Amino acid sequence: MRATQLVCICLFFACGDRPHSAALRLDVFDEVPKNIEGCGDHYTYDSVEYDAAKCIFLSKLDGQTGFALIMINGVEERLDWSQAESRELSSERYLSVFRNETYTVRLTTTVGKPYDEGSFNTGTLTIEGPGGSDTVNVHGESGC
Repeated sequence: MRATQLVCICLFFACGDRPHSAALRLDVFDEVPKNIEGCGDHYTYDSVEYDAAKCIFLSKLDGQTGFALIMINGVEERLDWSQAESRELSSERYLSVFRNETYTVRLTTTVGKPYDEGSFNTGTLTIEGPGGSDTVNVHGESGC
């Protein structure tokens, strides 16, 4: 009986919430790069305390153009914002799509607590690429 309980406990921890898959490891930026200033998004895993300087996803949006930075398997990837695919899903939910030659990233957010020129939000970040695809829960902020 104890052996069965031990196996169940080990499986619970081994299969529980994971921050990312092994094939698509998302790394944290130690600081916000200089080219990410102005309006945009800063998101991190929902399982860690939010710190705007230590995020897994950063974007800069200027009207009709924009880009995002994400660190996948230790490599900084720059992805262009796809205005054609990005849209308002409802009055409080948004989909932003970013892509480059290798990856497609979909950020789906729900507005949380608004402030002057932005809001703190929750959502999901879905990454698709040659290593497969993965979705992680995120929280952070969007604004100017």
